[in-house]
Amino acid sequence: QTCPDERRDTFQRVVQQRTRHLSVAFERPSNPSNVWACLRTIDAFGCQDVHIVEDSLEEAAKRAAARGVHADPTQRMRGRKKRMTSAMGAQKWLSLEAHSDAQALVARLKA
Repeated sequence: QTCPDERRDTFQRVVQQRTRHLSVAFERPSNPSNVWACLRTIDAFGCQDVHIVEDSLEEAAKRAAARGVHADPTQRMRGRKKRMTSAMGAQKWLSLEAHSDAQALVARLKA
């Protein structure tokens, strides 16, 4: 199936209007629905680059223990991460880049 020339030209024009002068970063997002809404807004403003500092299971377990939650966070985190991935996958027009920690994000932005 091919794309009509007029539609392809529209895609090219829209892509050229997007900006890389502004990047947005999320640090350990916890609610996939909120992230999805934010990504739609970022897309609407024409920003291209989104950075996400992901949360490791170990870090989540440490924070949960510090709050007095001693249930196994592994299953909850895996479920959250799965929902997060599917929510982000809907934003196929953005450039999403994951980072292991904030220092890795800062190093990438300074590069």
